[in-house]
Amino acid sequence: MEAVLGFGRMKAVVAALLPLLMLNVNFAPAAAKPSDIDFYKWKKLDPAIQPGTLLRYRPMPLLMFYRAKAWRILYMTRDYAARPIVSSGMVVLSGYANKSPELRDTVAWAHPTPGIARKCAPSLRQSPTESIPGFNELIHAGYTIAATDYPGLGTRDPIGYLVGAGQGQAAIDSIRAAKQIPEVLGSGRYAL
Repeated sequence: MEAVLGFGRMKAVVAALLPLLMLNVNFAPAAAKPSDIDFYKWKKLDPAIQPGTLLRYRPMPLLMFYRAKAWRILYMTRDYAARPIVSSGMVVLSGYANKSPELRDTVAWAHPTPGIARKCAPSLRQSPTESIPGFNELIHAGYTIAATDYPGLGTRDPIGYLVGAGQGQAAIDSIRAAKQIPEVLGSGRYAL
């Protein structure tokens, strides 16, 4: 049976239609929705909950070509005076990660100063991973990334703006929280 279109002609048709098909595809992840904002609310501030305890997590959109999965997280940490406080952030698991969870290492990313408004929380941005230097290289190397928002950016708690002790604690506790996501787990080895 003879094909209706020859291979060369089919290639030309596909080449002509491909740009038109791509115009209708949105490659950017969606910005945070109101239901995402509700995710950041936490009323039960129990001092008995240990720092680094994962309170909740939810998958978040990530561009397909990263070969990774991402989650928004809410976790317990401590402020500069060691008082309990809730922080938010995100966790990204590389598609290149070691298949043995106990061998997966984590890089904790502590963001620079984007501002102190709630919308400045990296996990609430439309493209949350774009501001992480070396993100592509870290994912390709198989690292898990734990990225804290710090208390008060995604959450409504007091902001410890430029207070190193509380922000450092939030970065380390984000690693502990990330390891509690069943799909992520991890080795316990990390870099900041």
